[in-house]
Amino acid sequence: MKRLPAAAAAFCVVVSAAARADRADGDKCAASLTPQARLIYDTALARPIEGASLYDLLTERVRTLVLTGKVGLFDARPAAETAAECLRLVQIWPRG
Repeated sequence: MKRLPAAAAAFCVVVSAAARADRADGDKCAASLTPQARLIYDTALARPIEGASLYDLLTERVRTLVLTGKVGLFDARPAAETAAECLRLVQIWPRG
């Protein structure tokens, strides 16, 4: 019986380390983004929507950024597409 809690703790440590590594990969990728794409990346990570796909999250967050004048209308789509590549490295969202 005592092995189960130890195994569970070890699993949590491994999962936690993997999550930090994924975030580090995403942040490394984001370092090369344009300022508008970086804003989208940071906003998406700071304010996720429970159960939303990456597409739905970006649609909602980018719409808000455009309406508030923080991202230009014609820059929004290309910035979101490049931010999405870095967000996928974080592995919170599925590829599809």
